[in-house]
Amino acid sequence: MKKIILLSIALVIALGIVFFALRQTGGNNTAYEAESLRSTLEAVSLSKEAQELDTDGDGLKDWEEILWKTDPGKTDTDSDGTTDNDEIKLGRNPAVKGPSDSLANNPPIKVEAEVSEVSPSTRVIQDFFAEYLALKQDGGTLSEESKDVLIANLVERIGSTGGAPQVYGTNNLTVHESVKISDIKNYGNALGTTFAKNSVAGVEHELVIVQRALQTNDKKELEKLAIIVEAYRKTIADVLLVPVPQNIVSLHLDLLNTMSVVKFDIEGMKSVFTDPLEAIRKISEYQTAVVSLKNSLQNLADYFASKNIIFSKSEAGYMFGGTF
Repeated sequence: MKKIILLSIALVIALGIVFFALRQTGGNNTAYEAESLRSTLEAVSLSKEAQELDTDGDGLKDWEEILWKTDPGKTDTDSDGTTDNDEIKLGRNPAVKGPSDSLANNPPIKVEAEVSEVSPSTRVIQDFFAEYLALKQDGGTLSEESKDVLIANLVERIGSTGGAPQVYGTNNLTVHESVKISDIKNYGNALGTTFAKNSVAGVEHELVIVQRALQTNDKKELEKLAIIVEAYRKTIADVLLVPVPQNIVSLHLDLLNTMSVVKFDIEGMKSVFTDPLEAIRKISEYQTAVVSLKNSLQNLADYFASKNIIFSKSEAGYMFGGTF
C-alpha cells in the first residue's frame, strides 16, 4: 500500500497539478536569485507533456499505466494478444493474461466493501482509483475537466493535520509615513537586496527534489529541502526588517504572508514518506501559494511603475523592472 500511495503522489505531479516546467532555469532552484526570480515564477504551469505522454503508443497515458500496473514501454503488458488499452475497453485487466482476466475478478486495486476494514490512507487511494475507473469507462479517455475533478476530489478527501503558516501583521513591521519617491525607491532596492542576499545557488527546485526522492525511494534526497526552507526563513526575516512606507504596507504584508505559505508548504513536502497524504495536500496547496507569490511581486512591480520609479541594472530593485 505504501508503494501505491507513493505512486499516487507521483501521479499527482505527473498530472500537472504542481509540476514546474522550470523554463530557463536548467532545473536549479532560483527562487531567490533576483535575475532569475521572474522566469522561475512564470514557469508554474500544467505539464501538458507529462499528461499526454504515451511511450508505447497503446492509448494509455504513462500516468495511467502507473494505476493499472502495466508497462508504459509495452503495448501488451501481459502478452495475451490484446493491447493494454483495448483490454480496459473490454472490461479486462491489462496486467493479467487472458482470457480469464475480467476486471470484476482481477481488479488492479481491490476496493474493500467495509470502510472500517481498511486504513484511511488505503480508502483514499481506493476511492481515487474507483473514480478514475468511472471516468475512464464513461468516455474512454479523460478530458481536462475529468482530470480536474479527479484530482480535486483526491485533495479534498485528504484533509490536513499539518498546522498553519505564520501570519504577519502591521505590528510586525517598521512603518514610516514618508511618501517621497526616493524613499519608495529605497524600499524597492532594500527588498531586492534581501532576495539577492538569500539566494540559493546549485540547489535543484523543490519539486524536482521530491520527485527524485519518490523515484529513487531515497529519503536523504529530502534533506535538500531544508536548504530551500532556510532560504525562505532568512528572506522573510530580512523582509520584516525593511522599513515600509505607509502606502505600501498592504503590499508588503501580502508578500510576507505568501512567502510564509510557500515556506510552510515546502516544509510539508518533507513528510512524503512518513505522511504521504499530507504531502499530497501540501504539494497541491504549493501551486496556489507560488502563484500568489508571483502576484504579490507583480503588484509591487506595478506600484513602482505607477510612481514612475525605474531601477537600473546595477540596483537590487531591478528585479521589479518588468513582468513576473
